[in-house]
Amino acid sequence: MQFLIDDNLFNSFSAVISSIEKTFSAREFMKSNPKTSPFLNVLTTTTVGAALPQFIDDYGKDKKIDLLLSPSHNLFLDGFPNSKMTGVYIDKNGNWKL
Repeated sequence: MQFLIDDNLFNSFSAVISSIEKTFSAREFMKSNPKTSPFLNVLTTTTVGAALPQFIDDYGKDKKIDLLLSPSHNLFLDGFPNSKMTGVYIDKNGNWKL
């Protein structure tokens, strides 16, 4: 029995993942979980400003902060316009390159 994995598997998998147009919000997740909902009051610019005072100057005091996660390549391109999609390449010697 032989099991073969080539670079097309990883490239097609990363293409499917990066085409998902959904954003996941930490604030929305915490609202739905009673154990994490008390932390919503701490997700503010004032909390971050305790470690990074410039953050309060840039964004204001007591503003809500949300942490977002998205696999969307289009959303990533908005912030980094010259970036390429993720890919895996296996050369003739079997070395993996990302």
